[in-house]
Amino acid sequence: MNLQSKLNKATKLKKEESSYKTIYLKKSLIRKVEQLADQYGLSFSNVVSSMVESSLEELEAENSSEKDEQ
Repeated sequence: MNLQSKLNKATKLKKEESSYKTIYLKKSLIRKVEQLADQYGLSFSNVVSSMVESSLEELEAENSSEKDEQ
């Protein structure tokens, strides 16, 4: 699934319980995320959350396939 479809999916999902967490990011990374947020009409937080969720799903899939190969 490409980034655009992942970001579009994020806007359609029901909101689940959330909490606040402070993170520090490079200014250049912040600018890139802000550009994506503007491009897709999403909040900065929504873009970051979508990217983290996507990365975690990919890692889980990789771990699962590695276990299947053993």
